[in-house]
Amino acid sequence: MAELIRQHLLVRGALYRTADGRLLFFSHKECRLYDLQETSITQWLSAASGLATTATVFNFARDMLTAHVARQGTLVEIHPLSHYDVQSQVLTVSNGGGGV
Repeated sequence: MAELIRQHLLVRGALYRTADGRLLFFSHKECRLYDLQETSITQWLSAASGLATTATVFNFARDMLTAHVARQGTLVEIHPLSHYDVQSQVLTVSNGGGGV
């Protein structure tokens, strides 16, 4: 189940980690960054998996996901308002909420 949830996320976005230990999921469809430790991603994972957040297998899968991201997630820097990447020529601007 843990691997299925991870694959589900990878089809729909990307898994990241920061130097200060934040674990993140970026949804391509929503253009939104989710912190894997916050309630919003727990609800998102529950809806995607069909599992109740109180189910033992759900908590196990979430723990395995966070362990995977902590070790193998792409290391990124988070820029809260805006950022221009000279190499890729991409300007990313926050929408003032959780999206860009």
